[in-house]
Amino acid sequence: MKTLLFISFDEEYVVSVLGTLARKISEEYQLDIITDKDYLTSFFEKQHKIDTLIIDEKIQIDIPSNQAVGRLYVVTETDAIGAYLISKYAGAQGILKILGSGYKRRSRGSVNNGKTRVHDIVSIDDTGIKTIAALTIAGQLVKFGRKVLYLSADNLQDFSYVMKEKDAFSQEEEALILNAVSKGITGDFSKLVKNENFDYIPQFKHLLSSYGMSSATVFQLAEIIKGLEIYDEIVIDHPYGFNADSITRLENSKSVIIITDNKESSDRKLKKLLENTREVGENSLIIYHSDDAADEVHSMYGVNICEKIKDISGGIEELIENKILRDTAEAIL
Repeated sequence: MKTLLFISFDEEYVVSVLGTLARKISEEYQLDIITDKDYLTSFFEKQHKIDTLIIDEKIQIDIPSNQAVGRLYVVTETDAIGAYLISKYAGAQGILKILGSGYKRRSRGSVNNGKTRVHDIVSIDDTGIKTIAALTIAGQLVKFGRKVLYLSADNLQDFSYVMKEKDAFSQEEEALILNAVSKGITGDFSKLVKNENFDYIPQFKHLLSSYGMSSATVFQLAEIIKGLEIYDEIVIDHPYGFNADSITRLENSKSVIIITDNKESSDRKLKKLLENTREVGENSLIIYHSDDAADEVHSMYGVNICEKIKDISGGIEELIENKILRDTAEAIL
């Protein structure tokens, strides 16, 4: 059995999260709690193998070299953001979101639906960075050794200009194959995809609707491909506007990345989205886009911010090389 050690001297905080963690953490992990300073000192006098350590930033102690720590997460009250930082204000759900699905207990009788995971990328207000962010996340997942498929569910797609094959477009033949595969009818999916480290279906030359398709067609395709288990990760770039198909998809998603910014209109829309779709909030992380480095924000309406970005201009390869959205990719693994 693996060890998950949680160290915090804030007993009120520990009590507030312990019940949920005990219920939700996988049976593969033994959850140990240390809230006493003297006991912590004596604990560290002996050698331990700690697969996962969560420690409050207020505990001013160096972890001795005799402790074999696999992964280290830090609970913080500051505005710092990162894949290994947990906002104390986000409670138990904040801890579970940062830890990821690998730590969560399966409900009794649940079925393992395979290795492929689907990540839904949505933007609250600024559609200008949504597609670039989704493509960059796909590329960063490849850096972690994952086999990735990127899918655009936009009716009017526009991403070929950032790809190497700028003149590659999907048209009638590809639409027929996509429709067939999305309905579970035999089709040669390999004819649809191109590869730039991650696989992708080139943007359609015309509106999806002109080929008799919609965002729901792409969502159905993702589920079919997920069942084939030929990818580790599927990244879906959602259409802007939160139509009924998108909301249904998000409510059933296990991994939602919400892109938002510091505008008042974005804040209102995010609040309304989370108030009306409880399931979305439970399975989401936020990418916070702001030009103001002084923005003090670490979570929004109980959802952890996994990364804060200023500039997302430039080519995909350059963004990946500069480790933009790398923390986000790591957080959803």
